[in-house]
Amino acid sequence: SLQNGAGLQLGSITNDARVPRRYDDLEISRKLPGTEYLLETTIQAIDYSNEMNTIRQEYGFRYWSHSEAVQKAADLWGFNCNEFGIIPEPKDQLVIKGSERYEVEVDLSESTKGHYLIGMSTQTPTSGFSYAPSVFMRLGYPSAQDARLAGIYEAGTYLTQRLQNPCSCSSRAY
Repeated sequence: SLQNGAGLQLGSITNDARVPRRYDDLEISRKLPGTEYLLETTIQAIDYSNEMNTIRQEYGFRYWSHSEAVQKAADLWGFNCNEFGIIPEPKDQLVIKGSERYEVEVDLSESTKGHYLIGMSTQTPTSGFSYAPSVFMRLGYPSAQDARLAGIYEAGTYLTQRLQNPCSCSSRAY
């Protein structure tokens, strides 16, 4: 079940490959081939969307450049970060390969509160993208296992899309 900071159940991820992942209300489902072979799994998530929206509204468009906004978000998650909210040192890293030339690295960062945030770096023969774990993320995870599973699902979604459509000429964002 996905849960917000207050423990409200929002949805679940099971072997039917339904992956709730919209940052506003967590309602988008993605189909992942091969998940019929996985055991039924539940990923717990911490949803700080409301708290992050409050920070963004208070500090405006360039919220991440205000030291007070960075400190509020860092305190919420329990992370030490740089002046822009980026968490510099991941605790762990997963490497997921779709083939020799398709790879995703998932960074797992643990806070002093025991919360986890993930970052991702992808490489394909023609493209790639990355994002670092940031204290301004809306979704985090209460355990390393939940963060790993979320990273694996996100990597699987990216690799499936890239392996099915390797042309990077499209303006369609991942």
